[in-house]
Amino acid sequence: MEKRFEGFLASNGLYVLDTFTGEVKFISNEGIIPIKPGITNTIIPSVNPIDSNSIKKEFTSFEQEVVSSYPYLIARPFSDLLSETDPRMKCKLMVDTFTAILKYMSLQLASEYIRTPDLKDVQIHQTLVKDLSRPLISAWNLLIARALPVFKDKGIRLFSPEIKNAYEKLESKCKDPFLVTQSYSDENGNIKNKTKKLGKIQALINYRNGLAHGFNQSKERAQKEFDEYYPLLAEILQEVRYMSRYTLWHVESSKNGVNGIRLMGSNPALSKVDFTRDSVNPAISPLFIINDSTGEILPLYAFFDVEVTNEIGLPEMGKDVFVFEGNTKNTVIYLSSSGEHLEKTTRFQHWKDLLAQKQMDVELVDEKNLSIEILHSLGKTLAPMQFKH
Repeated sequence: MEKRFEGFLASNGLYVLDTFTGEVKFISNEGIIPIKPGITNTIIPSVNPIDSNSIKKEFTSFEQEVVSSYPYLIARPFSDLLSETDPRMKCKLMVDTFTAILKYMSLQLASEYIRTPDLKDVQIHQTLVKDLSRPLISAWNLLIARALPVFKDKGIRLFSPEIKNAYEKLESKCKDPFLVTQSYSDENGNIKNKTKKLGKIQALINYRNGLAHGFNQSKERAQKEFDEYYPLLAEILQEVRYMSRYTLWHVESSKNGVNGIRLMGSNPALSKVDFTRDSVNPAISPLFIINDSTGEILPLYAFFDVEVTNEIGLPEMGKDVFVFEGNTKNTVIYLSSSGEHLEKTTRFQHWKDLLAQKQMDVELVDEKNLSIEILHSLGKTLAPMQFKH
């Protein structure tokens, strides 16, 4: 029987979430109060709600929702952002939160591609093998942009179908683009301005790149940029709200079976849950996402890991969530939510085996050495597959 409703205790009642419709109702001593969806008035607390004393009163209910119910690697930097006072650090944490959203969406699609045995695509394969070996932030966006049309063309249902609509609304079919004005000097030395229309994801990528490659900001400039771009981040967070309905878990083997920890919210509880599902195998995928409505599981393979950290990580565990950040010849490179890098040789073979299952008998072609012979070879290899140049 499918699980439809979830209950969350509050200090003055009980919140009930309908996982099919997303509707939330609050049950108090005076009866049932429907909670209308919206940025300013919706509250979906996590199983372990944050102490109200730790949340400043000026935070909106939506900001509290993100901190308490979004996946840990998104909720953690966002929580730090809300408590930060230095505008320069706020700008950094803003782009850290955005990067976490982009990577989470991208690597989820990569996991879906890997788990579909008969699905092969030249561009997705090239992105996984080449572009993600030393990824720029644009590579995560590229993977999303390449993967979504392939799943649609092949008629494959996504684990979380909402990701397609969210990406189209924010980027590929954005109806209200973000306007970015830049100054330049023309051939006569005159300073002029030009305005570009960017999708909301591309706009934050553009800002992140400028922040990473520019000089140190003044506090005044940082505050101005934060005021300009934070509403954009809030809009992106609003569009990926579906993520709170697909919960992230970490599992590990023990003498008594398999234990799992729910990695939702900025401060996940240490309490563990025993898993008896046949599809849960820590050796194959120590992290996975569960559809709380249907029980379907999406393994995240070598893209995510939980490991010992020298920084502040998961409460009372001495560990943190590490996310795929690239690979060398012999190792997989991970980055934690606190910015710590980790290289793991033991995960590299797993990574190579997963890619080998998708290995295509094609050369990864660079446009600089493209030739008639290579195109002819590709045509033979890919037929009857559809190749889009």
